[in-house]
Amino acid sequence: NYKWTSADILDDGGYSIQTTKGGTWLADLDYIIDIRHFGANCDLINSDSVFIEKCQNYIFINRPLINISAGNEKGGGVIYFPKSLLITQTIVLKKGVSLQGNSKIGTNIHCYEQMIGITNFDGYDENGVIKTTNNFSLKDFVISQGSILISATYNCLFENLRVMNIVGRDAFIFDGLFVDCKIKNVHIISC
Repeated sequence: NYKWTSADILDDGGYSIQTTKGGTWLADLDYIIDIRHFGANCDLINSDSVFIEKCQNYIFINRPLINISAGNEKGGGVIYFPKSLLITQTIVLKKGVSLQGNSKIGTNIHCYEQMIGITNFDGYDENGVIKTTNNFSLKDFVISQGSILISATYNCLFENLRVMNIVGRDAFIFDGLFVDCKIKNVHIISC
């Protein structure tokens, strides 16, 4: 389903389609978005990194997390991947964007090489202060050959995860202050 807007929004190859007479058709996506809608192969052969980034950008721009009252927020979204993914670059989570697989044993995010697979660390600002993402969840998947680095965050959920790092790097790294973060059923295997 698409909805019409008179705004001229850059055509992104399927989720915003600019017309020749002005205006744009925008895809009307649900809160939970299947990564395959953005072109992911989910075949563990071709990299899905660029599709995860496209999907995150869509959620971040079109469904920004907004504080509506006393810490209650609306917006954001979930990137759902029903099958396994191959990533070749680190996924830097954006505010309000969560990752959810189909199951802890049936969905695998496989890192192409030894690397930090998922992080909320987004560098430093101009004053040297760390920039991190908050308000996200990681649920129902395995990450293999990579690790998860989470820095100073709040309002996060880590549930039904298996982190399998067989190359000697720390598998799940928490760094800094954590407020209102929940960890449920997380298994870490580091060899």
